Parts: sequence; structure tokens; C-alpha cells
Amino acid sequence: TPFGAFFEKTYLPQQKTNGKKSIKREKALFTYHIEPVLGKMTFAEIQPLHLERIKKNMLTAGQAPRSIEYALAVVRQVWAQALRDGLTDRANPAKDVKKPKVNNQRDRFFTPEEEALLLTELAKRSPITYDMAIMSLDTGARWSELAKLKWPQVNIEAETVRLIDTKAGDARTAHLATRRVLDMLKRRKGEAGRAPAEKKSPYVFPDRDGSEQQQVNRVCYRTIKDLKLNDGVDRKHRLSFHS
Repeated sequence: TPFGAFFEKTYLPQQKTNGKKSIKREKALFTYHIEPVLGKMTFAEIQPLHLERIKKNMLTAGQAPRSIEYALAVVRQVWAQALRDGLTDRANPAKDVKKPKVNNQRDRFFTPEEEALLLTELAKRSPITYDMAIMSLDTGARWSELAKLKWPQVNIEAETVRLIDTKAGDARTAHLATRRVLDMLKRRKGEAGRAPAEKKSPYVFPDRDGSEQQQVNRVCYRTIKDLKLNDGVDRKHRLSFHS
């Protein structure tokens, strides 16, 4: 059985059954980076050098070390399921591939001019991304924290929000110190023009169907790219939603 066929017909359906939240991300990594190398190969044919090729291709394409690490993790997970299903008895070749060094520390931030350009354009393209960007800029909240944020955690009167499942693994209180964040939350809470799914959702910034957003909205990335804010800038100095 080719690796690609097993991923599509066995691994992915099983993850959907298990309710795994990262399916979209894993599918994208498979389609763009894993399948071109391993898709037609059988488990007996795959060697560490093929995974090194995936890593090299992703580096050449400008993918972040964290994304490469995630792609290798997907291969490990698929291989583990193939072992459980008796499709192969070979040890996972990913164990012999060195993970890329991850350094996500950034030392560039939005200038007031860049922030104004970004927000003006986001307001035209995606109101929900615009609102999330405002809150992230003014409170320091990460995208994942905002995606999980529910209305019971928001106290507009006290001007605070309780952020849970933070990157540090604990909960913390963020203070809504700016007028524009307070006004934005009041608007979202009572906005008559919201889609029906958003109105019924417990999430402050829900996905289109009212559920929790699972992936960082690509609108922000495309907007930064279209505004050419990262032209001629190396990866460590590029702006992103988390800058």
C-alpha cells in the first residue's frame, strides 16, 4: 500500500472519527510537502533520506522550522498507525532524521504606520480578522488564545478577559486597556449584522459555522504580503499576526 493511499483512505478518516482538530493542517502539510516525496512509495521503500528530502524541500521553499517539525510529526503519526494496523513492521525512519532547530524569537514589531496600513486593509478584507488583530495588538493575546475565547470569559464592565490554555499552559487575565478593544467587544456582543452561526456561538471570534477556529486566518498573511511589508526581509524579521 502506498503511503499516500494509506494517509487518504485510512489515517485521515480515523483522525476525523477521533475528532482530531488539526486535520486541516495535517492535510495541507501532506498535500504540499509530504505527498510529492512519499505519496507513491510503499512503507517498505521509504528511508530516512526521503524524509531528509522533505525537510530540504521545505527549507528551500522558505517554510519555518516549526512547520518542518510538524510535517515530520505527521509522518511519524501515520507510520505509528500503519504499525498498529500491521501494514508494516519496520521502525519509523523519521526517528533517524534530525529535527530542524526552532527559533521563533522575533525582534521586529509593527510600527504605528505599518499597523495603520494593516488594519485599514484588514477592515476591507475580513472584519473578524480585523477585530482579532486589534485585540492582539492591544492586549498581547496570541491568536490561539483569541480563537478559544468565549463570552463568559469576557467582563466588559471590569475591562478584563480571562485567557485559558495559553502557550505557557496556564490561565491569565488580560486587561482591556484601550477604547478600541472595548468598543470592538461591545459591538461584537450586540452586533445585529453577524451571521446566524456567529450569533449562536459561545466563541467571541468563531469560525464560519460557529465553532472554534482551528488555523490562523490566512487573510492576515496575505494582507501583509500584498502590502509588501516583508519584502526584502529575512525570516526572523518578518511581520506576522503575532508580531
